[in-house]
Amino acid sequence: MKQNRSHQFKTLMWLVRREYWQNRGLLLWGPAAIALGFFLMFLLIEFFWKDILRNEQYSTLQQMFGVEAAQGKLIEYTRSNVSGMSRFILQSMLVITSSFSTLYLFGALRDERQDRSILFWKSMPVSDTLEVLSKLVFPLLLSPILTLLIAFASYFFAALIVACATLFSHFDLFSAVLFNESMYSLPLQYLRLLPFYMAWSLPCVAWFLLVSVWSKSRVFPWAVGIPVLLTLMIAFATDSGWFAKHVAVHWVAGNIPSSWVIEFPREMLTRFPWSIEQGMLTPELLNAAAWYSTQSFSLLIGVVIGIALLVLTIRQRRFAALI
Repeated sequence: MKQNRSHQFKTLMWLVRREYWQNRGLLLWGPAAIALGFFLMFLLIEFFWKDILRNEQYSTLQQMFGVEAAQGKLIEYTRSNVSGMSRFILQSMLVITSSFSTLYLFGALRDERQDRSILFWKSMPVSDTLEVLSKLVFPLLLSPILTLLIAFASYFFAALIVACATLFSHFDLFSAVLFNESMYSLPLQYLRLLPFYMAWSLPCVAWFLLVSVWSKSRVFPWAVGIPVLLTLMIAFATDSGWFAKHVAVHWVAGNIPSSWVIEFPREMLTRFPWSIEQGMLTPELLNAAAWYSTQSFSLLIGVVIGIALLVLTIRQRRFAALI
């Protein structure tokens, strides 16, 4: 039994490597190109828009707070800017790469029928269960982790250039920029939410895979059109947006990081005024919203539905027809 499980695990890892090599453009090079764009944006904002090397900025702080307090205010202001830019880059990349995961899921099981490679894979001693499970690793695990690493590299090297540039100015902000604790702890704060994200996005990912395995035409109209049409019908019949808020978003946009915040009661958002005012979804807000979803059983219900959809997907692939 143990040898059989070990063999299945090795087969699954081989399938995951196959998925990576076939889709490394979406998994690696796409996020890397976007990270490069954010890297350049970081430098442009700091050097040209905020003009971090400008002497007038320090002079203004001296007039406002005095000579002794000006240096401390400048350090505080610089750290706040770097932390805000880092959080913006990380959140933006997580949302953007989730669209890459969606594109991957749309073609994950449809493409093998379209190019008839399913005949080859069915001739291999690989079960449909392992084939479907291997499609989950990319959107649920690999993509979020690689995005966090790539986003961190993007804003870290940009911050490093900014910090080194201040060494040649009239004020040294090297330690203020580079030794910013929040810049390093930010990816870890999001990484702690990864198990919750995997459970939360499971029904959405499983639904996309199910549509991918049976759709004989475009996947997008079916995957998105059915939930949207059902939501409109229910909203028209009940004159309520409850289904759209608590079901449809989870159904269609569950693989977007932080999408669970929409379930968070509006009155509880007042506990996080900084997040609302700055338009930022801070880790504190994301953790609170995740805990609320767990307590309200919406997470558990979604996991059960996601597992059921995966079972249907595995069964459908077993009898998948070529197109």
